[in-house]
Amino acid sequence: MGKIIFFDIDGTLVGFKGDILDSTREALQAAKRNGHKILLCTGRSKNQIYPWLLEEGFQGIVAAAGAYVECDGKIIYHHTMQKEDVQKAVSYLRKWQAPYGFQSATGTIVHADQKDAMQRVFMDMGIDIEKIEQIFSGLLVENGEDFYDRVEKMMYYHCPKIVSEVQKVLAPDMDVTVTSFEEPDECSGEITTAGVNKATGMQKAVEYFGLTREDTVAFGDGPNDMEMLQYAKIGVAMGNAVLELKQHAYMVTDDIGYAGVAHAMLKLGLI
Repeated sequence: MGKIIFFDIDGTLVGFKGDILDSTREALQAAKRNGHKILLCTGRSKNQIYPWLLEEGFQGIVAAAGAYVECDGKIIYHHTMQKEDVQKAVSYLRKWQAPYGFQSATGTIVHADQKDAMQRVFMDMGIDIEKIEQIFSGLLVENGEDFYDRVEKMMYYHCPKIVSEVQKVLAPDMDVTVTSFEEPDECSGEITTAGVNKATGMQKAVEYFGLTREDTVAFGDGPNDMEMLQYAKIGVAMGNAVLELKQHAYMVTDDIGYAGVAHAMLKLGLI
């Protein structure tokens, strides 16, 4: 019986400049030909996934760090944060003047007074101005709290408090994870409902396809991939992964830029 293989996007399948190796594309298609199922498992909401990547023919998508699961084109699970949790997080981030935004199934949302601050964050990261304009042209700019019941997860940047301190304040109802940048930043994080993570979405997909946890393989590189690799029977950390993830992985493959995905899939006999 084929395996069900879950792939993180940024830093795993796709480089932080939006590039993907031919070897990675070829490995994905070879896995499908060999009877395996390939699924995305990402912190991005579905609308944030590169359209060209979706053309690779994934049989499922675990998005928004497990809050949204789609298999065979059907939504099988969708979780949104509690409105009062969103209110609490917003209040805390405003207190420390940390730029923040929201992810939802309908698009990325920012409060009107946060748009300029968020643009500066991306400029500080050295992202090309043309790409920044493209990102922000698709933003939903809203005021008030009417959309709070549509929020899948939140992201924030440059908070004067490190992630562990933010976690203490927002616990026990919310989890805070270091944002998956190329170089993780302890002052920038992702906020989700406690207990809803990539492993949550993986389990939903596994059940949908009638498989078991024993059939799972997962590839990741960032802090929000920890539960993903721990849930999988075989968890693969990229060579460029954060140290903690490597320490919990079944195996560590090569860097994303050196065909890490393809090399691991060959070693595991998936292709």
